[in-house]
Amino acid sequence: MPVSSRNQLSNRPVIIAHRGASGLYPENTLLALQTAHKDGADLIEIDVRLTRDGHVVLLHDATLERTTNGAGKVSWSTLAEVKKLDAGMRFTRDNGRSYPFARKGIQVPLLAEALAFLPDSMFQVEFKDNNFALAAKALDVIKTHGALHRTQVATASSRIGRFVRAIEPEVVIAHTAVDTLKFVLFAGLGLAYSPCFHAGFIDLPVWLFCTSAMVSRAIRFAAIHSLRIRAYTVNDLDRIKQLANMGVEGFFTDYPGQARQLLDTLFQDRAQTG
Repeated sequence: MPVSSRNQLSNRPVIIAHRGASGLYPENTLLALQTAHKDGADLIEIDVRLTRDGHVVLLHDATLERTTNGAGKVSWSTLAEVKKLDAGMRFTRDNGRSYPFARKGIQVPLLAEALAFLPDSMFQVEFKDNNFALAAKALDVIKTHGALHRTQVATASSRIGRFVRAIEPEVVIAHTAVDTLKFVLFAGLGLAYSPCFHAGFIDLPVWLFCTSAMVSRAIRFAAIHSLRIRAYTVNDLDRIKQLANMGVEGFFTDYPGQARQLLDTLFQDRAQTG
């Protein structure tokens, strides 16, 4: 599966909208996802959890307080209860001085709703519940919507990754947190490490790139296994430009429109100058 069907500059790094355009709109909502798509994100990263009655919804946290007007665990709530919540209530762009999306009727979406709402978008779906039930339900939704070709999944758990691989061999699986840690430790020791799930990329937190030597080493060892390095989560445009010039090939960002504009300009200029 190609990493992106929307990347018109084949040598431009991939832009991954972190929970949609979550710097501008409430995260993991259809509004944030729609904006990310319109702004030209190559991939939209979303988080999913399971309600008490077995529905896959877009929520990052295990509890409801940070992003909605609800309280308690997502797993304690039914879909009907989650759908009554205000998913725009807590969002602010100015450190709490205003809440522009409160009481606007913004709901927590189902994974099924997100896939149907943006049928041409590519997604990275992260399983936040570390259990087989969520993985099985989410995969069922993805397959029901014929979206395997435009979806890659992510999990922190190696056992969940193996479970996913066993029941759906064709799905693209991002590397687990353990794989990432081992990759970084091995690279630090000057040794190559091949992650379990060879998805063609490996996602690394931006704070690991504390020096240019670390960036170069990570890229070098990733290349041994034909892996591309993607960094998360990067909102500073100068940092994106710096890392792109060093060879990082993908960026998770809360502001995909800004990143797209920056990188398109950078790589168009590079192409013109030969």
